[in-house]
Amino acid sequence: MRSFHLRGEKKQVVSEIYRSFGIVSLFDPSVASDTLLRIDLDDVDFVESVRVLKKTAHLFAVPVDPTHALIAADIKELREALTPWVEETIYLSGQKQQQMMDLANMARTLFDLTQLGVNTDNGAIVVRGPRDEVQRAHDLFSELTEKPSDVLLDINIYEVDKSTTRKIGFAPPTTATATDISSTAQKLISDNQTLLNESISSGALTLSGSAYQQELQEVSFLVAAGVSGSSSLTSILGTVGSLDGVPLLGISMGSTSLNLLLDSTDARMLNALQVRSSDRQEATLRIGSRYPILTALTSSTSSSSIATELAAAGVSSAVIAQLTGSSASSTTTIPQIEFEDIGLTLKVTPRVLRSGEVHLDLDLKLESLGGSGIENIPILNNRALKSAVTIEPGQSTMLAALVSTNEVNALSGVPSLDELPGFQSTEKNTDGTKNQILISVTPHIVSGATMRGTMYRVVGR
Repeated sequence: MRSFHLRGEKKQVVSEIYRSFGIVSLFDPSVASDTLLRIDLDDVDFVESVRVLKKTAHLFAVPVDPTHALIAADIKELREALTPWVEETIYLSGQKQQQMMDLANMARTLFDLTQLGVNTDNGAIVVRGPRDEVQRAHDLFSELTEKPSDVLLDINIYEVDKSTTRKIGFAPPTTATATDISSTAQKLISDNQTLLNESISSGALTLSGSAYQQELQEVSFLVAAGVSGSSSLTSILGTVGSLDGVPLLGISMGSTSLNLLLDSTDARMLNALQVRSSDRQEATLRIGSRYPILTALTSSTSSSSIATELAAAGVSSAVIAQLTGSSASSTTTIPQIEFEDIGLTLKVTPRVLRSGEVHLDLDLKLESLGGSGIENIPILNNRALKSAVTIEPGQSTMLAALVSTNEVNALSGVPSLDELPGFQSTEKNTDGTKNQILISVTPHIVSGATMRGTMYRVVGR
């Protein structure tokens, strides 16, 4: 940084400023030698000093070499005559001939470049003119011909389907039966008296005690033998009431059960794929099937010329059908079918930002059959999700975790008592299904612009 407080003849002041930055000033005859100039600057660099001289002294400088500069009056004719020209060859790959001609004509009009040539054989445009104008033309071509970047999308789809059936619990008896023990025992003895007599004769059964005790021995023998009708006495759990020591009623309960059942199914699926898309171009992924849906029925009636003539002559339709094999007219029904995508549809639109990040517009749709409606037209279950995210290339984003859960619980127990603590359901059945889908998307930038240019070189006019 420099500070200047100078006053004197213009050439002397300019020479002093340039000399402080190590540059020798060469003056064009257009710079007057008798003009006074005063400069007061604090803490300025070379660029700021030159800008001030241009405004106050109306001068401009043309570099001759790294240590010499030509100073001339800031006049349009002198600037055009003294400013050196540069040449650049710009190669534009993938451009058609007409496109290159349009670009060249645009540069001529905007930047007043008279020396501009187009070589369509090797896809090059040669630009010659002042450095600033050539640079502007270079920037214009770069902006207009920049090829959209391609984005490689790594997509992983995880799907988990799980179904579970549980049946756990103890089912108590739900019925009770009262049996007349005395009459049932008497009937069992009378029905099997022959078997008892034979058993007593053979010594297989020995009776002793009172008449009641002998009846009990006979009943016990028949129950042990498993004769018909004895099962009603074996299921008795207890008795109620008695007469002269003889039980009146026997109580038996219904069947009980203990359930311990587990049935589980777990299915997992992974789809890993790569999709390549250009910048701002939508990439679509579909997994599923196309289901035909009947939307309408169209009927058309056609007639046979012979059948029509016979019908006009008064011949009955039955005779016409017998003679021609058809009636005077026939109806044809044509179904109209529309195909619907059933399954998963994922749309990804990448956009490469100037910061190098990738903006993703994500659109997910899940469609499945959900039964039938009017005229058996299918009902479609639809789940959709739209999202937008900006991430660095190579990083992953989780699109969504979609969960569908269906669970059915069946409870059985003792009425009213199952609401009390300790008397809850004695049997519980659970049927459940769970579907999970998780999608991850990872973008990678794989290509960029295709324009290139040679280095500037100073040329003559």
